[in-house]
Amino acid sequence: MTTLISISVAGRCRSRAWACALALAFVVPLAFARPAFAQAGSGVAAIEGTVTDPDNRPVVGALVIIVSSETGYERTVYTDARGRYVASGMPVSTYVVDVSAPAFAATQRTGVRLSVGATETLDVSLKIAKVTETVTVTAAAPLLDKHETATSSTVDARAVAQLPIRGRDFTEFVQLTPAITQESDRNGLVISGQRSINSNIAIDGTDFNDALQGNQRGGNEGVFFFPQAAVQEFQVIRSGATAEIGRTNSGFINVVTKSGSNNLHGEAFYYDREKALTSPDAFDRKLNNQQSQFGGAIGGPLQHDRAFLFGAAEQSLLKVPYMVQFDAQAAGVAVPANLLALQGEQRGTNY
Repeated sequence: MTTLISISVAGRCRSRAWACALALAFVVPLAFARPAFAQAGSGVAAIEGTVTDPDNRPVVGALVIIVSSETGYERTVYTDARGRYVASGMPVSTYVVDVSAPAFAATQRTGVRLSVGATETLDVSLKIAKVTETVTVTAAAPLLDKHETATSSTVDARAVAQLPIRGRDFTEFVQLTPAITQESDRNGLVISGQRSINSNIAIDGTDFNDALQGNQRGGNEGVFFFPQAAVQEFQVIRSGATAEIGRTNSGFINVVTKSGSNNLHGEAFYYDREKALTSPDAFDRKLNNQQSQFGGAIGGPLQHDRAFLFGAAEQSLLKVPYMVQFDAQAAGVAVPANLLALQGEQRGTNY
């Protein structure tokens, strides 16, 4: 069984360093008995852009406030001498961006989605203020980033939650992107023809590679897997990963987990296959092949806009049958009684 519990604290980063530190989520994993744009880092996102006036000249010192619609997390930045602002290390979420400057009408952008490993570019043009004026714009789909050198894509939350998958192993979703396959013997990720030992996978910026065999943890042993119910989305970089990622020049899988929010949310599931639902094997024997998989996740606020809790757990139980049959023995040869007792249907389990 695998369990993930995360507690996140949202702060407003305006003055003190400790307030910014509180804004970072920390994740404590407990095991008991599981088209993107410029790279923003492992397990996080970023947003940047330029603020200009009606004549397309940079606005210096404009105030940019970025607030998560889900958790209330807030980041405040100012534009530089070129009218440019950058907010890196942002939690993956949907944001509202407010831009204001003296003598200009405040502008608000809603529905700005920041995806894992991607840097969203949001340029804002301010209008001259008349009396008291606010302009609200709903964010549109991002355009192609012509400055990005990496070849990458994102498997979003909807795909992770709704697409069918074998064994609830989220790494199989990686095959939705071109030029990626999985090894049949140990499920290692072969990215752009590279050996699976060269691939790199991180969850919330933490290494998730098998130190012995080289591919992802749980690739060789299904009992050591990460709960899919805890995965929010992930970025797949097939080539051109930046130097900050390290470890390999092959593919990189950049995973971010879910977290609590101001709304209580969760899920539960149970999958089961019994003997009555199992077809006969190649020898027309209907053996007792049982598989059960169950789990769930729940998240919500501990304190509105401040502290949140999220937990997920999954368990997979397998009973795989096999037959023991002794051939007819030569005259005078007898099979020992303790071995003969093993004849017939037997079952192996993972628990």
